[in-house]
Amino acid sequence: MADPKYLIVLKGWTIAVPRSLRPFIAKKINEVYSQFNLELDFSDTRQSRDLLVTFSNEIPDLAAYGVSMRVRGKTSVSSGISTVYTRKMKMMRLVMNAASCEPAFPETEEALGSMIANVTMHEIGHNLGLDTGGYDDGGHTTDKNNRMWDPLSMAEPDTHASPYFEYIVRPGDTMIGITHKYVAGTLDNCRIGWTGLTYRDVWSDPQNKAKGFVGDPAKSGVRGRRANDPNWIYPGEKVALENNHLRTQAYKHRFPGYLGDKSFTSDQIDTIKQFIAQRLADGKG
Repeated sequence: MADPKYLIVLKGWTIAVPRSLRPFIAKKINEVYSQFNLELDFSDTRQSRDLLVTFSNEIPDLAAYGVSMRVRGKTSVSSGISTVYTRKMKMMRLVMNAASCEPAFPETEEALGSMIANVTMHEIGHNLGLDTGGYDDGGHTTDKNNRMWDPLSMAEPDTHASPYFEYIVRPGDTMIGITHKYVAGTLDNCRIGWTGLTYRDVWSDPQNKAKGFVGDPAKSGVRGRRANDPNWIYPGEKVALENNHLRTQAYKHRFPGYLGDKSFTSDQIDTIKQFIAQRLADGKG
């Protein structure tokens, strides 16, 4: 009888990953993890026994392409969950001039496919024991050639995007309409809001209470204008929208850390093997 394998279920494959890239991404992930006693299932039909990786079309309210969670207690370890935000990668833009942007990652094996594959392998690594140690005690490394490289280990560029995109209200605009367009990516060529953003979130942002912005409480002193009500905004006022998802040329030096062939160190490989063996011994795989 064959030895049991540790099962990793990958969901959302047919929804969030472009069809043309699936063979390339699956091949890359399988090649990397073939040295371990595990099984990868991309079928979207099986239930996870211990580790679930979801490819998501959402754009999260955080500056990350993937997240992982596996809680370690004193006597036990929880099931693992990872999310890979493919749409966030697909929506990334490079600003070419004041009025235009272009996709940072066209849907090719060399760019977007490589990025999705590397982010997936990175998040799986976190859930296979590589979640402690490293330069930040989170399992990360400063080595760009390693799969657990963390872009936050790099110094910030000298110039970077403003935390806000300021939109000028036009006749006929509403807070709901502005927010919906921002989330859909149609308000501006170079910017997009996170999936769960609501007009209430935008309205309550302290930046929108500043002078000249839609929520400025002093605007009640202007004849014919109401304050403290998102249903009453006026042409010429500004709306501050969180701008976490714009990527300018200043960020371009970070991209190579997610592209191309990476590797695990011998210590990382041993940690993963030991983690998988222990999960199987505990009947969790």
